[in-house]
Amino acid sequence: MGLIMPKPPKTKQHYAPASPGFAAGKREWDMVLERARKRAPAFFESTEYKRLDPHDTALTTVVIRHFGEYLLKLQRNASLFPDNAKHKKELQQCYDLVEELSGSPDSEVRGLITNEIFFAVRKGDPIEEDIFKGLKPRSRELFNSRAR
Repeated sequence: MGLIMPKPPKTKQHYAPASPGFAAGKREWDMVLERARKRAPAFFESTEYKRLDPHDTALTTVVIRHFGEYLLKLQRNASLFPDNAKHKKELQQCYDLVEELSGSPDSEVRGLITNEIFFAVRKGDPIEEDIFKGLKPRSRELFNSRAR
């Protein structure tokens, strides 16, 4: 004969009320890849993205690091072939995404841009000036604030 466990008493669950202004939702960090797909769709067709392992495509840091490589490649190509309209359009989309993420209220998102994209640009590299010219106000501020 087995033990018979008594049923727990029925009680009402009480939860602390949410603080005023609190709204549960996605964090800025959780929306980075979604924004990248909308703002810079050509990146997701690039060799930089396609060489990622399938499980890495869900890792924001890894994807943005490869996005940074893609941005640098586009900027180099734009410098070599300034009349290429396709490169210009793709490059502009990349700079628009970097600007949008640079203005994020989430410090982790801003750190992502600084650490995974801007640190890839070596000080004194000829492309540094071209990258700076392509950036917009918020992203320029982040670019200038990186540790050198």
